[in-house]
Amino acid sequence: MANKDDKDKQDTDKNKFSNSRRTFIKSSAAFASTAAITSGVNAFEKPPETGKPMPEPETGNTFDYIVVGSGPGGAPLAVRLAKAGFTVAVVEAGIVTPEDTNAYNIPAFSVKAAEDESVCWDFYPKFHDEADDHGFKYDEEKSGVLYPRAAALGGCSSHNAMISIYPEHKDWDQIENITGDSGWNHKKMWGHFGKVKEWLPISVPNLTPAALIQSATDFKLSKIVFSTLLTTASTKSIEPKSGFSTIFNIFDDDINGKATVDGEKAGCFLVPQATKNGKRYCTRDYLLSTSVKYAHLAIKTQLFVKNIIFDENSKKPKAIGVKCISGKNLYKASPRSGDTAAEGELNLMARKEVIISAGTFNSPQILQLSGIGDRNHLESLGITVVKDLPGVGQNLQDHHEISVVTEYDSPLTSVAGCTLGEGEDPCLDKYLSGSKDALYRNNGIAIVAKWRSGEPANQGSDRADLCLLGLPGNFRGYYKGYSKDFLKGDNNNLFSWLVLKGHQTTYKGWVKVTTTDPLHPPEINFQLYPDDQTGEDTLNTLLKGVKIAQSFNNKANDLDWLKLNQSRQVWPPADLNDEELKTFIKKETWGHHASCTNKIGADDDPMAVLDSKCRVRGVKNLRVVDASSFPVIPGLFVAIPIYCLSEKIAQDIIDEA
Repeated sequence: MANKDDKDKQDTDKNKFSNSRRTFIKSSAAFASTAAITSGVNAFEKPPETGKPMPEPETGNTFDYIVVGSGPGGAPLAVRLAKAGFTVAVVEAGIVTPEDTNAYNIPAFSVKAAEDESVCWDFYPKFHDEADDHGFKYDEEKSGVLYPRAAALGGCSSHNAMISIYPEHKDWDQIENITGDSGWNHKKMWGHFGKVKEWLPISVPNLTPAALIQSATDFKLSKIVFSTLLTTASTKSIEPKSGFSTIFNIFDDDINGKATVDGEKAGCFLVPQATKNGKRYCTRDYLLSTSVKYAHLAIKTQLFVKNIIFDENSKKPKAIGVKCISGKNLYKASPRSGDTAAEGELNLMARKEVIISAGTFNSPQILQLSGIGDRNHLESLGITVVKDLPGVGQNLQDHHEISVVTEYDSPLTSVAGCTLGEGEDPCLDKYLSGSKDALYRNNGIAIVAKWRSGEPANQGSDRADLCLLGLPGNFRGYYKGYSKDFLKGDNNNLFSWLVLKGHQTTYKGWVKVTTTDPLHPPEINFQLYPDDQTGEDTLNTLLKGVKIAQSFNNKANDLDWLKLNQSRQVWPPADLNDEELKTFIKKETWGHHASCTNKIGADDDPMAVLDSKCRVRGVKNLRVVDASSFPVIPGLFVAIPIYCLSEKIAQDIIDEA
């Protein structure tokens, strides 16, 4: 049963939705302005859940635990420790509330969230060694391809697409086999997923009768969905004469359901997303609501961590705190870097542990600048070596992704006029009216298909390693201004398949600092297609994924018996043969699930950075808990696995304390 606070919040949300669009925009701007003034090192804005002020911590600058990062790795862990009675400081370089509150709150606006300059960190890694091996997204001036990350309370959970898909049991058992730690057994990790679901609202798109009718009248969209179901092996019994409501009834079971996960089912699914009352819900909301109830959970924003402080009197390296710079937009990955000056420095001290959860790029950067990493590399920069761990920053992995975009002669009626808030937007007006059928209540993904490629570039040929997500719009990867190309109002005649390759076998990327300046982003190279068989096998798998997407589109055209709504492939060019298509894929592959740069490993693995409980090897009182901790990427989407990791390590810490 909902408590009074939840009911009050629902009533508040209802009242908000009844406002006019103009009032909503004005109030959003005012709220963002207030956040910019009041957020800071020791000043906190009023959390929107209750309106009560956050309590100031009573411990000054010393806490039991310091957690660097407020995203999926750090936040759940910090909350669990606070609830267990420990004093905890969550240190975040970004601000509390993004300036573009629509992009943060509205699920369909997630495509815009990563271009909000108030909270974005724009990295420009290479995917290959040579510039000529990259495609149109390569930025000559930046010498890389845009890779957006978030600097805001909530980390990347504040700008992602909210996709919430649990990994396979084999992903957890693989870590158990590597480490010998039964705490990673899939049965125990399923229990940690249960803890995640206690605080994270996960829902599937709301298929009300009105929504079904609207979708059915959009013949272009409905035939795409229908063709996907017909092409997928699990739906052979469905006939073209079936009604549209019948189609939705034969979607495979809940993709996160126990039977689905236990059975390792492939097939077609609706996409679960982390939303509450039609709005994004992420670790930002979790931290803010918890801090109201637990005064010893302190949230410190606009604090950039330079390096870890060690106990000089300890024979073995021992972390005792972090050195921070206070200020806004300090990191040079921010588009607004240089607009404001640093306000000063301070140290935060930890009685028990320092936990680094700064993400796949910044966690290894912090370790390296603190003297933890490859000895030769650190000494070449004049950094005093605290612990020689050559694996720091190595093993960088990502899911390989490529888009297939088709064009229709006329707009898809379900998104006709939608502009993501640019100018007049009837879709936004419907959302703000509180309609539960509003398209913008969902992240825009119409369908997801899990597929087994059977190719060698897979951690076992039985793994469902291909994931195809279909959505109205034009998405070809990340580049400056990509969100403005996504929907074009009355010209919304494009549909995209995003082909994702999971369960990678390519582990040769790296992250490494090139200067002792903590505000300078590290050098990043993913090595997506190394010059060996794993690179070729991965390329062949992506080729198969593109052909599957093409088969969905071809089936959709076949269903159009009058040939009135035919689609044409515009990306990749439709006239490429297989070898030309492979060259195209290699150039245009993108990704956004960077992971594994501080990997957990076995005791006899010289490249292991962490033990099975995410403790940094050879260093006392220091852990790394985020996507960088994994030895290989678990699952097809990383948010839920990171949440589960965070819950698991929180329990480890509490058990040890």
